[in-house]
Amino acid sequence: MDSNLRKHRSRARPAVAAAIVLTGVLQALIMGGPARAGNIFDDDWTPPKRAEAPREGPVVPVPPPPDGPNPATSERVAKPPMPPVNPPETVAAPPTNEVRSPIPDKANTARCRKLFKEVFAEQLKDHSVPARRKLAQSLLDEAGKAMVGSPDRFVLLNGAMQAAEEAKSLRMCFAAATLLAKTYEADELAAKAEATAKTFAGPASPALSNVSNVEALMALVDQLVDEDDFATLTPIEAALQRAMPAISDADLKTEAKNQIREVAAIRDARANVAPALDTLKKSPGDPTANLVVGSYLCFDRGRWDKGLPLLAMSKDAPLRDLATAELMQRSNSDETVRLADRWLAVAGKLPAPHRNGATQHAADLYRAAKSGLSGLEAMAIEKKLSSIPPGRLRRVDLLRLFDPARNAVKGGWRMEDNSLVCEASQNGRIEFGYQPPEEYDFRITFTSPKDVGAVVQICSCAGRQFSFDVGGWDNQVSALEYVDGTPGVNNKTARRKDRWMVANKSYTAVVKVRKAGVEAYLDGQLVTSLKTDYSDVSVADYWRLPHETTVGVATDHTVVHFDRCEIVEVTGKGKLLSP
Repeated sequence: MDSNLRKHRSRARPAVAAAIVLTGVLQALIMGGPARAGNIFDDDWTPPKRAEAPREGPVVPVPPPPDGPNPATSERVAKPPMPPVNPPETVAAPPTNEVRSPIPDKANTARCRKLFKEVFAEQLKDHSVPARRKLAQSLLDEAGKAMVGSPDRFVLLNGAMQAAEEAKSLRMCFAAATLLAKTYEADELAAKAEATAKTFAGPASPALSNVSNVEALMALVDQLVDEDDFATLTPIEAALQRAMPAISDADLKTEAKNQIREVAAIRDARANVAPALDTLKKSPGDPTANLVVGSYLCFDRGRWDKGLPLLAMSKDAPLRDLATAELMQRSNSDETVRLADRWLAVAGKLPAPHRNGATQHAADLYRAAKSGLSGLEAMAIEKKLSSIPPGRLRRVDLLRLFDPARNAVKGGWRMEDNSLVCEASQNGRIEFGYQPPEEYDFRITFTSPKDVGAVVQICSCAGRQFSFDVGGWDNQVSALEYVDGTPGVNNKTARRKDRWMVANKSYTAVVKVRKAGVEAYLDGQLVTSLKTDYSDVSVADYWRLPHETTVGVATDHTVVHFDRCEIVEVTGKGKLLSP
């Protein structure tokens, strides 16, 4: 979800490095940038490393074609496997071929730290959480301006991480760790894990359980599980467990509990598959080991592109034949539907822990096939999909996607103190570079420090944009618009109050987009709803986004702080738009 920029190796001489960091901090002082702890740079910090090199998953040798009278299977397994049906992950990892700079030497980093502390001597005395948040954001901004690969950028990012740790803001910690790993030869996940440990090392605080921190923890858990790095994962799980009792968002708390249970199941499955992995290293064609590891990759981990070739070499005849058929299938909707039907039938015969994985794979195949169909054929697939329970709901943090250069459609937008802030302007709006799935929840949490004008969620479904306006029309109307070409103030979804919102109060708005219609909530209370196939909805020109399939937020004549903007994917998976 973060933009991946190619970096070029650059080494600054000591004098140049000193001048750059001094310029940066002077700019921060002129801008009123806040300070940090007096001794926070006294350490000799270097980016941590994990015990094992990160890897995508279990190291599984590709088995050779089996001996025997099955040339069709041999030919199919020998060719490259199909790409996975699922769209790419919402948060893309930095490209592995980026040119990154080495960690600056100790002499240069020490010189930059010394300059930093001299310039910020007075301001560094402020240990308050608000000051730490402002400092972390300021340092992140300054680091983005500093010379790529230089010691001053390294020091600024290190400072941003430590300031964010004291501010109990994992979002900013992780933003600094990501930029650090993109620029220098550092392990991003190790840096995030260390920052988590430091952030949660102090006394218990309600800030540790806020939505931003919990969602950051859950995203880190997913990343570490994806790499099978359970050693690094253990303390992160402990931090999530520690935050659990104070999580106030009921949906988030349920999802966190489910994630913890899922991770425990994956850890157990990974331990059980270890002997089979050892067997495959010695005997890649072993049919029993191929069945065990292939089942683990496909059903437990959802890594079908890696697991299908192993199942095609397994001793289980139905799974072997079905895996082989999928490896051979072409981009044909009819073939894809037949494969989905077969996986759905097989799922009921699998061991209980594997049934959901096979069922969700069938659902993914049905969705892939549906994209190329219409009419009764599409309706038939929709009926099949309706009988399949949804898989784990995935949250997409839209604030992590924010790029003012690309996302701002109108008005001034910036990140400040871990929030997205819109300046007061007429019809200010941004577009997140993300296309939601066919069903989703769009959640925002926001506050306005002054009189509140309209706060708008711009949604998309079936290729049509529409919006939910809270407190529009002089803060007296909340509605969906347009409906049948009629603006919200006059259409059937309009709901009226003397005053929908007041200044300095935090509100949470949720738009639930489903195939059969829309429901809109404010602070857990249903505001309005509409049964629709989306042919009768549209968006006002003053809220329109450049792409019809994206989502965004908007305001009108008011300053708004968005502390949370996220999508909960209910049916299907969203995808990023290319930068």
